[in-house]
Amino acid sequence: MVKVDNALFFSEEGAKELPERLRRLFVYHATKPHPVRNALASYDHGRQELSIHGAEAIAEKAFRNAIKTARTVDLSEFGDRWARAALGFVMGDATDITLLTQQGGDQMSLLRDRNVHRTKRDLIVQARAMDERLQREERTTSELAEQQREDERIYIDARRASFTAFLGARARALTGLAKNAKPFSQRFIKGLVLAKVAGARLTIGSLSDSIGAALADRYGEALALMQNTEVVATGREVPELGRQRGVSKVAGIYINSVGEVVLANPQVILQADVVIIDPRTVFHEFQHARQHLACEESVLDMQPQERYETEVIEWKAKQAEADYLKEFGVLY
Repeated sequence: MVKVDNALFFSEEGAKELPERLRRLFVYHATKPHPVRNALASYDHGRQELSIHGAEAIAEKAFRNAIKTARTVDLSEFGDRWARAALGFVMGDATDITLLTQQGGDQMSLLRDRNVHRTKRDLIVQARAMDERLQREERTTSELAEQQREDERIYIDARRASFTAFLGARARALTGLAKNAKPFSQRFIKGLVLAKVAGARLTIGSLSDSIGAALADRYGEALALMQNTEVVATGREVPELGRQRGVSKVAGIYINSVGEVVLANPQVILQADVVIIDPRTVFHEFQHARQHLACEESVLDMQPQERYETEVIEWKAKQAEADYLKEFGVLY
């Protein structure tokens, strides 16, 4: 039963009158159990820190060793299995480490025993890729602005706010003075690294498995409703991304189906190499999870438009990028 402009839709006939996006929301909310907020994983402040660049080098060495030992030809399938086993190992879960090999396990123990975070060194290593991404973004924003569509002005303003926030956060981080709280969990960060290195499609866990206490506090009561969204990192192109209008090739959210496949839980898919460079992608898609699943937006805001730039939920998610960056910075 979903409230739409003070009217209640609770029958199949009522649901059929809704646009496709709203119909999917109706089905999800009409069938899901009442959620209880999950506990977040604790953070061990006593561990030493390891940079993203250092973690990638260790994981890549271990993965190459595993490939050599396995002598496999299907790297996608092997990469998926290896990344799952490696994530279980570095997070201390019960897992079969035979796929990692003894040598690989020894190498990966450093990822298991340290906290992996993006550091000032990472920003320097990633500078070229980051600048190229920002240049493309700036060109796209300029092209949209030149079209002078009044109904897209607020979206363009949100894009500019996100862009400016990223530049400011990066500049502060490069001074070495940034001391922002960490928004993401160790399971999420290490999962991104492993997916990228292995070219894997890796299910990291739920949204509540992927965030830290500081970001959870920002979501407030909405977290209980969005927490079971499944978070997937991919280190290769996957057919889900870019297959439908409004879903980019680097990130997307699906409420209860992908094509003909029905999902047990909503799903956010993130391209690992992009997210590692630019955490705004995560803030954006998690905000969509909040909009859809916590129902904090008017149902009219969920109406699909001819261009995604005119959709209220899209510019609000873009503005959320800027808001969260100002609070958490880029050293996740």
